[in-house]
Amino acid sequence: MNKLEKNRNILLLTLIVILGLFLRIFFFNGVGISDSLEYSRYAHAMSTGNFPPKEYDHGIGRIGLIMPVSLSYYLFGVNEVSSVLFTLLTSIGEIILIFFFAKLLFDEKTGLIAAFLLSIFPLDVVNSTRLLSDVPSAFFASLSVFIFLKAEKISGDLKCKSLYFLSGIFFGIAYMVREMAILIALFFLSYFIYKRKIKMEYLLVGLGFLIMLFIEMSILYHYTGDPLFKIHKLNSPELLQLLKDLNYYGRNEFPKFFLTWPFVIFGDIQLGYFYLFISLATFYWLFHRKEETNHLLIWFLPIMLYLYLGTQSIRTYAPFFAVARYLTLVTFPTLLLLAAFLNEKEKILKKFILPFALIFLFLTSIGAIYLEVNKSLYGTEKEYGIKNIKEIYKNKAYPLLKSFNKPVYTDERSINILRYVSQFDKNLDLIDFDLNQGKLNSLKDAYIMVNNNQAVFGKHLIAIPGNWVKVNEIGDDTSSSGRIVIYYAR
Repeated sequence: MNKLEKNRNILLLTLIVILGLFLRIFFFNGVGISDSLEYSRYAHAMSTGNFPPKEYDHGIGRIGLIMPVSLSYYLFGVNEVSSVLFTLLTSIGEIILIFFFAKLLFDEKTGLIAAFLLSIFPLDVVNSTRLLSDVPSAFFASLSVFIFLKAEKISGDLKCKSLYFLSGIFFGIAYMVREMAILIALFFLSYFIYKRKIKMEYLLVGLGFLIMLFIEMSILYHYTGDPLFKIHKLNSPELLQLLKDLNYYGRNEFPKFFLTWPFVIFGDIQLGYFYLFISLATFYWLFHRKEETNHLLIWFLPIMLYLYLGTQSIRTYAPFFAVARYLTLVTFPTLLLLAAFLNEKEKILKKFILPFALIFLFLTSIGAIYLEVNKSLYGTEKEYGIKNIKEIYKNKAYPLLKSFNKPVYTDERSINILRYVSQFDKNLDLIDFDLNQGKLNSLKDAYIMVNNNQAVFGKHLIAIPGNWVKVNEIGDDTSSSGRIVIYYAR
């Protein structure tokens, strides 16, 4: 490759990165009202030296996410940008990484195609500005595989050994961010079977992973008293029962279990039309075998199969939810397979399918991202639902509750929303209250906030006790924020 061509490719990659950054900022999501609020609470507690908070769940075990966000809070304060900065940086890092990944396996043109595809991929764009663990975990997992395959192309010297060890380190970091990253072990296992050999240097991958695992266990022991907190919490009877009760799309029902997952997953707007082209590319490479694409297939297919049929628990069978963002773990191999397919030497692919696919995916992806961010077609969060909810809590509910200067009893989700929008105001006394009717009757000289849309509170509120007086009402049942009713217990 001459210098002119190399400079051109660097320029094109730069423009693709700028495009990716523009889309992620333009379609900015911010903090959601579920898991994101929990991560935010833990990160704030860590940034202020109050970690762990009095109450926490399994999410506190995702130290690899909480620690960078806490640093962001320490440097920039609690806001929408600082909350998702780490996720956004890893998403941009992915675009750069996939270029070099494709260059390692194929060539720079394939790398540019792959980078462009990832820059517009709705699943990545949408989740890049959400405080969730999926994108950062996928980034470090993909970095681990990249470094491993790079080591495979080098003879057994010190640099090679260092790369194997580094691969294990990043594998461990991915696991620290989100435990689902352990599924990358399926790639390593499949690779060893495919190669039919195990080199002593491979032990360095395991060593790197175990070191990070030891660090995580030490941190968790320091804060929770349980080095195996993550494993114990994720396999607790309470969480397993919750997974069973939720039963997303009949995932706990046989044989519905086999039928719902593909339709729910591939019908998710976050995938756009990418799954059609990825499916075509996958079938193509299954019948046109190459060493490089084989590496991607043994990465993609075992994990995909496990997400479909595998279990989240080591204690019992608990199938994975049909949630599109879980597929971020296979974003890299699928887009690399697609990029390699579109850059095949066959004239019909290069002259017709490649430009058509890029234009079609770009246009449809913009539409898919817009619809997902705005929630304009489905769900209860229509027309900027999450943003609207947070605004109502911030501008109406929070000032009112603060003025009472008394304890406020409400549901867990409303507490998390209020904590975040108030930037964790210490003077706001919020209590997650038992919904037992007898205990409700016992409340004296306190305020109660009920929001039927946000939690189970209203569902269990059978009757308003006689000593409760309605003092305010915000919103209505038709709004995305729900109807917030505030009572005073005399």
